[in-house]
Amino acid sequence: MIIEEIDIRTSEKEAREMTNITMLASSLVKNPKKKYVDLKRKFNNYIIFMILMFIVILTFLVSTKRIDAVLIFLLGAYFILLFFTFSLKKSWDRIYKRFNNNNINNIKMIFDNEGIEVQSDNQNCKIKWNQIKFFRRNKYVSVFIPKDIIRTYMLFISSKYYEQVKQYIKDNNIDIDIIEE
Repeated sequence: MIIEEIDIRTSEKEAREMTNITMLASSLVKNPKKKYVDLKRKFNNYIIFMILMFIVILTFLVSTKRIDAVLIFLLGAYFILLFFTFSLKKSWDRIYKRFNNNNINNIKMIFDNEGIEVQSDNQNCKIKWNQIKFFRRNKYVSVFIPKDIIRTYMLFISSKYYEQVKQYIKDNNIDIDIIEE
């Protein structure tokens, strides 16, 4: 089976979904049916919460006019959490930008008994079926999640091809799980 797309344009919703899946890939490997959350919204909520917490700490500091060990500990913990929240949000933004500014014009996926060969304008790779843990349908994109996300690519395809790929997997008795969100 061959799937070929020409002049690919990733929509904002697809890029957002691919970014969330990428950020949560290791937890999806452990729990393939896990519902993923929109991390950008979550990070923004955390940042708002952190700003409110800073106002509370500052108000407490001004009203008591004293600094003690507990307050120093709370401020240290606060700044560590703030740093990690901003770091994760920055990572999310970088991954999203990469997906949203997709510069692949043409892609061809060749499915055979060994695996999936991907040929694009700037990259060619082959992912074997025994490297894939499951194939999952999401709202906007479907994804092949590998058993080892460190050494193997996740392969995203438009959800419009989900039924076609699912049928190919079943017809050829390929031993990977198929997950529908």
